[in-house]
Amino acid sequence: MKTEKLNTSPGITLGSLFDGIGGFPYAASFFGIEPVWASEIITHAVSVTKKHFPDMLHLGDITQIDGGKIPPVNIVTFGSPCQGLSTAGRRLGLADERSSLFSEAIRIIYEMREATNGQYPRYAVWENVPGALSSNSGESSLSAILVAGAPEKYSLSPKACQGILRRAEHRRKILPKILQEALTLAARY
Repeated sequence: MKTEKLNTSPGITLGSLFDGIGGFPYAASFFGIEPVWASEIITHAVSVTKKHFPDMLHLGDITQIDGGKIPPVNIVTFGSPCQGLSTAGRRLGLADERSSLFSEAIRIIYEMREATNGQYPRYAVWENVPGALSSNSGESSLSAILVAGAPEKYSLSPKACQGILRRAEHRRKILPKILQEALTLAARY
């Protein structure tokens, strides 16, 4: 089946952290979004991305990237390691050495925003496992970060919060108390 690129997003650029084989850039390219750079350390995965996107800049190890010194992009995507977050793992949350790399993506985003006076990136998209919201009893997981005073422009919309609450209820999942309270409060506004 041949797919055709849709020109729905002229001039929109993307950077991909924890790029793997370029899933985010590949999907974005179908909508006219230009992949500019990627960060990945697995050589074989990088070779796949280079085949599909020969002009994309490869930045290597995420811990060595300065977000203020790389080309600014409209969208930063990342699927940070999930071993410490997954319900199949030990559930150490961000205390897990691999899953703590999440904070490197956040650092890069903040550095880019600082270097561009808040212009870039406009959006950040994080893909991960459902357990990311509840690992380690919510103490060192995304829920703890969400409640830690993120600026309003980084918060979830009321509809998104309502959706997360409905999904948890539908699946009979018990969210960590701190996350439940933050989502309930944000869902009202």
